[in-house]
Amino acid sequence: MRRPQSLRVWFILALLLLLVALPGYADTASDLRALFFQVSAVAAANGFTQGERVSLVTKVIEASRSVQRGNETTAANQLGAFINEVEALGRSGRLSAEDAQALIDSANAILGEL
Repeated sequence: MRRPQSLRVWFILALLLLLVALPGYADTASDLRALFFQVSAVAAANGFTQGERVSLVTKVIEASRSVQRGNETTAANQLGAFINEVEALGRSGRLSAEDAQALIDSANAILGEL
């Protein structure tokens, strides 16, 4: 059983990372921020382990950092890795097909902006 305190700590850490990693002025950055929150909500709703949550949000945060540095190719690769992981979670049954598709659609929309 999950302890509510550890979940709160995880969300606080995730929000701090988000504030550091994602500026609010760029469209792609805003979309990556929205994807971060979408991932966080889906992870919480599906009872992901902390490792699963961290793995997914880290890919989004790193893609954001790559965009900030102007390295769109690396950002695209990181989003591709994110999509691969989401697909694997969907195939394993840890993530519903609807949630998986929503995350993939969001990531693909960002890829289209790069």
